[in-house]
Amino acid sequence: MLNHNNNNRIDGLDLYHAFKNGTEELSHSVEEINKINVFPVQDSDTGTNLYATVKSILDDTFWSNDLKRTIKNISSSAVTNAKGNSGSILALYLRGFEKAMVAYSELTLSTLADALGSAYLYVHRSMNNPQEGTIITLMRVWSEYLREISRSHSVTLKEALLSSIPILRQCLEETKAQLDILSKVNVVDAGALGFVCLIEGMLKPYKKGRSRRYLPSKNMVLNDLHDITAPVFRYCYEVNVKSQNLSDEMIRKQLEQWGNSVICMSDGELLHVHIHTDSPMVISNYLSSKGKIEKVKVDDLKQQYYFSQLEKEPIALVVDSACDLPKEIIDRYHIYQIALPMEINGNQHLDSLTINGDILYDDMKHQGATCYSSQVGQGMFESYYQWLLEKYDHVISLHITRNFSGTFDNALRAAKEVDGKSHPHIDIWDSATLSSAYGMIVEALAKQIEEGKSIDFLRSFFESYRSKVDIWVSVRSLDAMVKSGRVSSKVHYWVDILGIHPVISMNNDGKAAFGGVAFGFHRCLKKIVRKVSYRKVKRFQVVHVDASYDAQRLEKQLSDKLKINFLPSRSVTPVIGVYAGLGAVGVAVEYE
Repeated sequence: MLNHNNNNRIDGLDLYHAFKNGTEELSHSVEEINKINVFPVQDSDTGTNLYATVKSILDDTFWSNDLKRTIKNISSSAVTNAKGNSGSILALYLRGFEKAMVAYSELTLSTLADALGSAYLYVHRSMNNPQEGTIITLMRVWSEYLREISRSHSVTLKEALLSSIPILRQCLEETKAQLDILSKVNVVDAGALGFVCLIEGMLKPYKKGRSRRYLPSKNMVLNDLHDITAPVFRYCYEVNVKSQNLSDEMIRKQLEQWGNSVICMSDGELLHVHIHTDSPMVISNYLSSKGKIEKVKVDDLKQQYYFSQLEKEPIALVVDSACDLPKEIIDRYHIYQIALPMEINGNQHLDSLTINGDILYDDMKHQGATCYSSQVGQGMFESYYQWLLEKYDHVISLHITRNFSGTFDNALRAAKEVDGKSHPHIDIWDSATLSSAYGMIVEALAKQIEEGKSIDFLRSFFESYRSKVDIWVSVRSLDAMVKSGRVSSKVHYWVDILGIHPVISMNNDGKAAFGGVAFGFHRCLKKIVRKVSYRKVKRFQVVHVDASYDAQRLEKQLSDKLKINFLPSRSVTPVIGVYAGLGAVGVAVEYE
């Protein structure tokens, strides 16, 4: 961290080497930090988020010998790439440090102590509920110690920093007595441990001898982990908002009505937001009115809490958001759902988490919204599978038809990366369908998993059940399907010329297939009723894209014809709706 030619000055390249060493040291402690992560919620990702933040700073910062420019670049990278509560607090700290350094021309022991003190105050003022016994306590104690020791003219900057390590370790140990929840399970604060690991790593080249890695989890009171209260709010929502001159204080006060753990930090044209909330859609709608939202991330805290309570389970079920299952079903069977990314009017969203049909379809109808969907990346699946295999013997990952999205192929590549070429602990299955038909498969499979069926039985069950599910759809226009490449422009041309409405289904390979045509949309719905009636139906569900009236008509026609119980009609998830187009109506069917 220190210039080898001067023990009392730090330059920009010194900071680069410090961050490099700190990042490496932190990487060795990620698992340990995650194990003891019980505050503010037990979601076991503090180490992961802190490391991801620091690694991004290291990779994305433009490093140079120019101290002030380097500090500014570090701050900008931190704000842009902050992850989780701990990562956001660290980014606040670095932002406050950069603001304080404006007043100084060089980084000496005295100026470092003052700047770190200002950084701590910046963090404290920026949080809606700062807690002692956490990472911010160590930030305060570190600056106070360096300020006190700087009054001695006989100590060098290097000596002062090295002598601060025992102080930080002692302060870290004391956190378990400052928060009841930490005392209960006999661990230190996870974020504080990450901070100590980072600082020790930065100073590691200047320490003599080897230092033992701190392992607080070995003394955890494991039985009491199951008594820890579930999170108050369901989601950890993070996003960057690109806009000029946004007031972080004004945004923070507005967000406090929707959750806690609110952190807002601005870096000129970009605002980073972190909040624990039950209303990610409301917040996304609000923030998109202030600027362009980017790098949106939503973690399900209650699901992470449930995961932390598990001992060992046989099979985890992973799906994507295209399955159109109610949240209560997802929760009932503890299904792990990954949201498909979307871009709407230039704003990044997560399907069904930060945007829903009510919001999107209204925009499409009145404002002509431009919408694109994307696939879940391979890296996301790799992280998910590695996480799940800590508590499950096997993972089944079931996805939207591979002919509509690259999500299936990314999942397959991730499984090979995580679990070898044959990936014996991960099954990747193609539903070969979408929407509620996909949802019916997921629900049926989840019931079998709950009953304790073996993986071999489930493989056979899936192949058999998939053949019993179908979906039939009538669209008002083929424009959206042509734009997405699901239907050729040649077919679109003749459909328009002839003035017909096609009935669209899915073939055995999961490709869109025409099941007939009709002159007029309502005749097309009657054709769907006839198509569905060719086999004995066990249950059905009507789905639509902002077409509740037509959905009710189709539902009544099917009910009158089939004389069976049915699932209430539902508006399809946005990632499906944008490609079916406004006014589309269909039915998912399970046959006997």
